Amino acid sequence: MRGRPTLLLLLAFLVTACGPAAPTTPTEVVREYCRLANAGQYPEAARHLDPVLAQALLIAPGAPASPLTLLEAEGRRWTKDGGITEVRLLGQRLDGPAAVVDVRLRYRDGTERTAAFALWQTAAGWRIASNGFAE
Repeated sequence: MRGRPTLLLLLAFLVTACGPAAPTTPTEVVREYCRLANAGQYPEAARHLDPVLAQALLIAPGAPASPLTLLEAEGRRWTKDGGITEVRLLGQRLDGPAAVVDVRLRYRDGTERTAAFALWQTAAGWRIASNGFAE
């Protein structure tokens, strides 16, 4: 009987240490990316970017110093608009290892923006390859 409480404590530790499950679908990845960027957690949000996109952001003419700088600028824009209060799924299209997730972002000030996030499926999971905001 003495070993049972120790086993229960170990199991409780393992469950809490693992944290929430990583997003596995294109829609989940977009929602998590928006949530993290909106919360100012830019390094965590950047993990959802495709490495090719991150590299392209670094070498594009007039590019900011890093993809994180780009995320910070977008995050400040979201905060200026009052922060995102809702990410509404408009549609998801899958085509093999590619996907497009259409969302409408609602901000605290009542404004909305529509975005189409393109994603690629990699060995590490779905990664955001681009986002197209309709202004």
